[in-house]
Amino acid sequence: MVLFLCLQSPAHANLLLMLIRLWNLLGTKTQFAFAGCVIIAFAALFISSTSPSRVSKTLSAAGFTLSKTEDRHVRPGRLTLNGISLDSDGFSMIGTLTASGGPLFPLIGKPRRLEIDNLQLTGEWNEELGLSFAGWSLPPATGTLGPRVDRFILGNSIIDMDTPAGAIRLALQGETARHPDHPDQQLFSARLSGTQHQLVLDAKIKGSWSAAYGLMLESDISEGRINLDHLNASRLSGWLTLEAGPHSPVPELSGQFQIGQLGRDGFSLHNVALTIDGSFTKPHALLNAELGGYQSATLLLEMQNQSAGTHILATVETKKMDDLIAILKEFRKQAETSPFLQEAFMSLLITEGNIERVKRDLGKDKYDSYTLEIEGLSHDLKGKVIAKTISAGTVQRRIFSLNPSVAAGGG
Repeated sequence: MVLFLCLQSPAHANLLLMLIRLWNLLGTKTQFAFAGCVIIAFAALFISSTSPSRVSKTLSAAGFTLSKTEDRHVRPGRLTLNGISLDSDGFSMIGTLTASGGPLFPLIGKPRRLEIDNLQLTGEWNEELGLSFAGWSLPPATGTLGPRVDRFILGNSIIDMDTPAGAIRLALQGETARHPDHPDQQLFSARLSGTQHQLVLDAKIKGSWSAAYGLMLESDISEGRINLDHLNASRLSGWLTLEAGPHSPVPELSGQFQIGQLGRDGFSLHNVALTIDGSFTKPHALLNAELGGYQSATLLLEMQNQSAGTHILATVETKKMDDLIAILKEFRKQAETSPFLQEAFMSLLITEGNIERVKRDLGKDKYDSYTLEIEGLSHDLKGKVIAKTISAGTVQRRIFSLNPSVAAGGG
């Protein structure tokens, strides 16, 4: 290009000759220094344009997207990005991201260490669409729990979620690192906490992952309390483990939780014991609790996700008929604000008229105890009331179906 200009204009040719003479007058050391400055300048321009993309590829493997960066600083072996927007609307952001590598990083090579501070994730959860976040999605690989680097540190981070029960804010800190004796294995630990009025939580998480051994995760909740608009819980504690083999895309889970009190829109359970096991996509849950506000009323609920849907088996034991009728009315009220319960109780025919019919049928005789039994797939439940009379050591049962077309009978 320079030669072309010189051929087109005598003035350009004279300028080139003057620069050549000036260059020849410089000493060898000065020439090397000048050339080095030019190379460094071009390298700096190259680094500033390519280094964020290297970090972006590393983070994308962990589910993050980098939409916009306000500020960046580069020095040998380190790149710092500030004010990172993870989505185009700016709902989720990273305050500071520091990537470190070899002496020539970020010009050459991938980052070996990533540190994120002041991460702010905004998401929402609902019963139909599940959980989603702006600027972050679950990585396609089950074992990709963080960026693929030697060490990843997540500093002070805030997670804001909008749920049907109200807004939740959580704090998260954690890190992942390669095992010192097994480089292919990643070790990770985290702490999830909440100290706001709506949610108090203290949970610790640890585990490991490798292509050879799969995923192993353990979590322990030492304290938990929820106080949302439509949901509340107190004295929550328990543990949960999740494990997946190297060739298993779906992990297995198991856990036990104790909840002193659990309530939803006025309906409460006391002394709740919850057990979870089975596949992550088809879990099995068993819940045992006392129904608050009723004398000697208990609930036993078993749920199992299957290919055809969720299989439910629930029994409610009570001594008083009026309590049983009140519980049926409460079930109907709860169904009005939950799509899942609406589907379930629609097949049970729990209408005001049907509840009054059951009340009239049960009121014709006096019984010592009542058992409400519900069973079937969530979209095709069948229910009945088993009324029991105990006389001279003999138990007599009479069954009343929730389906008005089925006549009552003995059992």
